[in-house]
Amino acid sequence: MSPSTPMMSRCLRVVVIAFTLFATGGLLSAAAQQYPPSGNALTVSKTIVGEGETITVGGSGFAPHSTITITIESTPRVLDDAVSDTAGAFTANVTIPAGIGAGLHNLKATGTSARGGALMLSASVTVTSSTGGRHPFTGGNTGPVLSVGIGVLLAGAVLIALVRRRHAAA
Repeated sequence: MSPSTPMMSRCLRVVVIAFTLFATGGLLSAAAQQYPPSGNALTVSKTIVGEGETITVGGSGFAPHSTITITIESTPRVLDDAVSDTAGAFTANVTIPAGIGAGLHNLKATGTSARGGALMLSASVTVTSSTGGRHPFTGGNTGPVLSVGIGVLLAGAVLIALVRRRHAAA
């Protein structure tokens, strides 16, 4: 055995251990925590909605028969007020305002918790534009540019063929 074999053996063991820890998540990952904590979450019937569309929201953990205010954030607007049932749960149909703007928005339901403190539940929705499903026109006509590009490529191919033919004939 050469003197470098024990050193290589140790290096190989370190590499194998590091790979195993990395591949299995070992020390490199932390335990994921759900946020908000389970049990009290705002539920939505759809997460991708259009402006002017009505969706159903719901939640629990509120004081029985208490008022819950449902808002949409980004451009804060009150969408509706709901009243919880005897178990502290509620559902409500809310309409996403026209003109709120496309993008990610947060829906929030706030009220009094079953323990007497404030409670806020939230959920994110992606609002699409009210252009009837069509995307807005944001670019130019690429047809002429594409045609010129293809023409230049073909002309180049013809020139290369002609030059090769001349060199082969010479």
